[in-house]
Amino acid sequence: MVICCVLEYTRWSAVKMALHAGYNIVIITKGLSEGVRKRFENLGVAHIYDKVDKKASAFEHFVRLKNISKKEVLYLGDDIPDLENLPLKRESQLARPTVI
Repeated sequence: MVICCVLEYTRWSAVKMALHAGYNIVIITKGLSEGVRKRFENLGVAHIYDKVDKKASAFEHFVRLKNISKKEVLYLGDDIPDLENLPLKRESQLARPTVI
């Protein structure tokens, strides 16, 4: 199973579709308002790490918790600093981050 790691904000419909398709979703963010947290919880997101200074540490914790490989992860970010946390950059030579 692939894990979809979503940072900061995302389209609610995409989250609903991913959850419905059986994906696990984790939110890892430095911020996150109570309203946004509630929205993710209401959508069924079980793992929310907010007010996190070291996103990579939260990511590592989640991967261990779910007993998955980093190669099974789809990692999404919404800002340039998120590139520093790309979990696959050290995991595989085949993984190439795409920045749009």
